[in-house]
Amino acid sequence: MDFCKNCSSKLGNGLQSSISTPLPDISDRLRGQGISDKNEITNLLQSIDLDMRTISSEILRLQSSILSLRTKRDQLLKLRENAHSLTAPIRSLPTELMGRIFMILCSSVPSNFSTSRHKRRLCDAPPFALSAVCSRWRDIVHGTSGMWSNLSLNLCPSDKESQNVGPPVEFQLERSRDHSLCLDIEMWLHSDSEQEHRLMYTIAEQSHRWQHITIRTGILTVECYASLASLGSLPCLQSLRIHQTLMGTSADELPNLSLFKNAPRLRVLSLNCCPAKAHRSAAGFPWEQIKELELDAGSQTIFRVVEFCPNLESLLYTNAHHSRIDETEGHRQPSDVVPQNSQSLSSLSISLRGNPKLCGYSMLELLISSLTAPSLTSITIRSENSTTPKGMFEGSWPKAHFTDFLSRSRCNVTILRLESIPISDKDAIALLELLPLLHNLTIIESLPPISNHNHAPNAFPPSANHNTANSSRKAAGKTSSYEPTLSKELFEALHRCGHLGSSRSPDTLIPGLKRLELGARLARFDHSAFISMLVSRWIPEANHISDVGVECLQFVRLDIKGQLFAEEAHRELEYLEHAGLIIEVFEQPMR
Repeated sequence: MDFCKNCSSKLGNGLQSSISTPLPDISDRLRGQGISDKNEITNLLQSIDLDMRTISSEILRLQSSILSLRTKRDQLLKLRENAHSLTAPIRSLPTELMGRIFMILCSSVPSNFSTSRHKRRLCDAPPFALSAVCSRWRDIVHGTSGMWSNLSLNLCPSDKESQNVGPPVEFQLERSRDHSLCLDIEMWLHSDSEQEHRLMYTIAEQSHRWQHITIRTGILTVECYASLASLGSLPCLQSLRIHQTLMGTSADELPNLSLFKNAPRLRVLSLNCCPAKAHRSAAGFPWEQIKELELDAGSQTIFRVVEFCPNLESLLYTNAHHSRIDETEGHRQPSDVVPQNSQSLSSLSISLRGNPKLCGYSMLELLISSLTAPSLTSITIRSENSTTPKGMFEGSWPKAHFTDFLSRSRCNVTILRLESIPISDKDAIALLELLPLLHNLTIIESLPPISNHNHAPNAFPPSANHNTANSSRKAAGKTSSYEPTLSKELFEALHRCGHLGSSRSPDTLIPGLKRLELGARLARFDHSAFISMLVSRWIPEANHISDVGVECLQFVRLDIKGQLFAEEAHRELEYLEHAGLIIEVFEQPMR
């Protein structure tokens, strides 16, 4: 028997053919007139059929061998891939470090058990997905209860699919053992006769483990959700967020905060509908414990929250849309505006929407005018929706009210963020003059108002000699009254030498500036003035800071839309970055 010299496999028998090689040529006989010998032809046909069967059998055998060899090769490739996986760096990570990585993932991404409206597969839940990789990962996940403690639930009893989430949720709760829970729950009742989801009773039984809970519902009362009546002590609860779709004023339409009165560690509260402190729906609620409060500005108690929370440190007003506040008869402003004084408030954030001119009052003015906060160190004013002109705040900057507020509070503000707020460069400079202790400054330029948005791209065209913003305004006067914030004047004011450009001025604007973040929204950004300002504030030598009178700028971020930096400007920024200044520049040309 013959064997292959390369792979040593058995070869065929040489295909012994009864027909000579080369095959006989019978073409002459086909053209001839004579009669062929019938026996000879029969023998020839039999030999041909025999050899064809033999050759076909050998072809099938070889094809089978080739298929077998290809299968073996694929298996070897898979084996080699798996063998390489054994040397992967992740396999050498210590179990403790792997557990830490998994814990970060499971803490940031909840297991989402939702209904058909937001379908999620069970295998997408982080602890389940990680457990399915290998036995080592499964042992890590199963041995760490904290990885099973983050859940997001959509519980609608009329939805058939929501009835099927019970087993996996109960399994995850069992795996979490005694670890504190982070829950995001949506629960809805579509009729008065509808009973709440049975899983809510299981969740309520674990209330002693609630640490962070978010509840979204039509109305949060015991009458609607009987399972909440069993809530007792909440020893782990640190943050509570309640979002009601029904925002009323009667007792039956307010969230029942008294359910959470036994929460000694509660510090963070978020509400879009807030009852009065003396209201029976808030009886016994530990307002004095609240350090961070987020409140929808449509709430009737928006001007009394500081009174409710005497130890408040962080206050965020969201969705301050002017038309949502009730007005008194004959007066075009909210009726419940009272002075608020907080000795502990250190961070204030206000998110605005709409146009004050449409309702006759400015929520920004009212909120600032009613507040006194001597401990304030951080201020953020932003548009609620800064991605489209329609969703932005279109009010004017309340310069006088802010001046009075800062003078009244006598606070030392070190962080200021103005995001998509219409403020002119002159008003911005005047505001910065009142905040000499600023360390961090963020200004995201506002888009033009809707009426001027169509003219925005060409409202302030760039010029070769970098004309000032005032001349740009004159050139654009026919099409837009929009005033830019990030102008040449602003950069000159932020320059270490001020407008003079000669020697150090004793009144350098915000001399302690260390972090600067800017967002330019129109194609008229003055690169030269911007870079000159950066260079003037780059003082890496510590012994020179006292002589110069300003701190060294450490971080700069610029998000510019509508224009690309020139090559020379990029080169100047590269020099500063090479010297040690951290610079991030994001450019987006005008479409």
